[in-house]
Amino acid sequence: MDASTVWARRTGRRMMVGLHVPDYDQFPAYPQLMREHDLDEILEHIDPKFFVRELRKCHAQAFWFYSKGHQGNAYYPSAVGHMHSALRGRDLFGEFAEACLAEGIVPLCVYEFSDHRMPKDHPDWCHQLPPAEGLDTTDADQGMRVGGACLNGPYGDFVLEQTREVLSTYPVKGYYVDFLGLFGLEDWRCPYCEPKYEQALGRPFRPVSEMTHDEYVAYVRWRYEQNDRYAKRMAKLIKDLRPDVAFTHNLHTVSDDVSMQRMGFAVENCDMLAKDIFHLRWGLLFISWGTRLLGRWSRYKPGDVLLDSTVCYADFTTTKALDSYRAEMWTGRCTNCASTSSIYLNIDGTIDPHLYALNKALYADQKEYEPWFADMDPVANVGLVRSQDTAELRPKLDYRATQAKTGHHVLGFEGWAQVLTAGHFLWDVVPDEFLQDEHLRRYKVLVLPNVACLREDRVAALRRFVEAGGRLVTTGETSLFDENGHAHSEFALADVLGVHYVEPRAFERAQLKVPQHLLDKGRPWQSDVLALRDGHWGVRAVPGAKVLGHVLARPLQQQLVNFFQPTDWPGLVEHALGKGRAFYFASTPGVHYRINGQYNIKAVMRNLLARALGRAAPVSLEGPETLELFAHTQAGREHLVVNLVNACSAVTRLAGKAGFRSAGGIAGPMRFDETESMPRVAEAALRLRPRGRRTVKRAYRAPDRKRLTLRAEGRDAVVTLRDLGVHTTVVVEYAPAKGR
Repeated sequence: MDASTVWARRTGRRMMVGLHVPDYDQFPAYPQLMREHDLDEILEHIDPKFFVRELRKCHAQAFWFYSKGHQGNAYYPSAVGHMHSALRGRDLFGEFAEACLAEGIVPLCVYEFSDHRMPKDHPDWCHQLPPAEGLDTTDADQGMRVGGACLNGPYGDFVLEQTREVLSTYPVKGYYVDFLGLFGLEDWRCPYCEPKYEQALGRPFRPVSEMTHDEYVAYVRWRYEQNDRYAKRMAKLIKDLRPDVAFTHNLHTVSDDVSMQRMGFAVENCDMLAKDIFHLRWGLLFISWGTRLLGRWSRYKPGDVLLDSTVCYADFTTTKALDSYRAEMWTGRCTNCASTSSIYLNIDGTIDPHLYALNKALYADQKEYEPWFADMDPVANVGLVRSQDTAELRPKLDYRATQAKTGHHVLGFEGWAQVLTAGHFLWDVVPDEFLQDEHLRRYKVLVLPNVACLREDRVAALRRFVEAGGRLVTTGETSLFDENGHAHSEFALADVLGVHYVEPRAFERAQLKVPQHLLDKGRPWQSDVLALRDGHWGVRAVPGAKVLGHVLARPLQQQLVNFFQPTDWPGLVEHALGKGRAFYFASTPGVHYRINGQYNIKAVMRNLLARALGRAAPVSLEGPETLELFAHTQAGREHLVVNLVNACSAVTRLAGKAGFRSAGGIAGPMRFDETESMPRVAEAALRLRPRGRRTVKRAYRAPDRKRLTLRAEGRDAVVTLRDLGVHTTVVVEYAPAKGR
């Protein structure tokens, strides 16, 4: 492990403070408000020593604090940038660093690329946005609006110089940058980017709306390359100045659209991965898969997940409900992420006491479990593929059936993530970049939810994965396009999937009849016909492939009656190749489960996964779907650590309509109903399987090490757990392997 990240291995409980405080010139009404309402000066009461002592009482081990925030104001005496005038020359950043060292807390720096000063102080450093409809284009300010500062211009050098100032002066151990990227995607004017764009692509830049598909693909890849080149400049500067400092930046590649970074670039450039995963009332699903992404693929473990102590979006005062926040934080810790709790500063420099109280309760809980979370490596035997190539570059589909604006791959990914979680599988997120032999060997099953765009070398790796004994579960048009969104005439994985492509999906082919063994036993009311309104693609099974389910057609004019016309189209196919096998859905069940939540679709998805996985998992869980299952090993130790996180967000009965994402961060029916006290689980059972020739010796609860009763069932051991709260840890020890 690199010396710069030793602290990261030892600090699982971190804090960050939002120092996005405006200066007086950015809040010109404030002096008048002070006089009228007897308010205090901006930052008048900020006290780093008191602040950090309170963090120590909250059991924090490391502290991220800003050298420059969103407003563009430096909190140290910067020779090149604007220092916050309310500080009157006071080195606030230095005081925070000294206070951290005095309290035994690791000092860490946050630098904000988003700079609200730049459009006013240096408009020539910024992207210019084209005239907006309804504005007076004869007015210079309105007719050519100013966008974000451009890293290809002087602002890029400005940022590097401020980085040099901080790392040459202050004893911080981490450097975290936020919003590293070229601002604007659809349209812009920039004297620094335009020559680079034309030189690289051989044509002037024009708005996305005027580009061909190939031009758009080239532009997206060019944009990512610009950000990557700049990140490499920053990484080199940091390591040249301070080899002991860990470089990380906020991983914005978990968005649904073109973002600031590609996953592979971030992994290559950064010592560790970080991400702000604010639930914004979207629920725990995003936290569950997002933290898996960070925890698995961060170059040096663990990753860093930033979660607000407050409800966040437009509400920085209301603290989260304790049990809901505990569920978020434990999910991150169980996926090998350090938890960073973000709190917000009042304009006068104080912190509301209830923020300290919440975090003290939160981290007091985690502190007891630290011995079982050190040097952890998550155990997962199912990999769920998330493809940025597909999300960004596959030409847009017709969404008239689902009325969903989000792409089919993204919705399908989320639907499979829900099923994997509810079905208590041990799973990871696998980005495009890691569809490589060395990474795929860790999994028994890979799920490709409508992963349309695949590069040739990744297709070859998936083929080798199956031939060596792996299992694929795929849907829709997986492998029907190359990585640039160009359609093939045939599935690139046709020989693996066991199907040939014949024709596009048809909406009237909307039902799939499945065999009884893929439904739940003992539930005769569970329908064996899945309603998949987006229709099925037309495929033909290859000789030797087994058709598990056939498509039924319902003429579109007969929507209001249960009339199904049998067809010869296969809808679910199983195919053996080498030592492994593949399962292919000619539809997108993940999309439909994500939007509509039909229980029979979930049952078929879950049971097919279980069939593909077999007994490969070292532990399985029988219990309510509110429980999420995690397991990990620890370096140098022979035991398995099993974690359960119990989170229920359905207490208030949501209103449905989950197929849309509303703007402004208020997600309506997709909100997460915060629960102050999670309903406890009366009983759950863990089935513990042998690991190789080693059988289970004993199991105990952490942190009290209370021994649990094991019940033998063949070579398996079963332990029953009762009265479970938000989080439970079980440690499983194994008997030594017997000689041959």
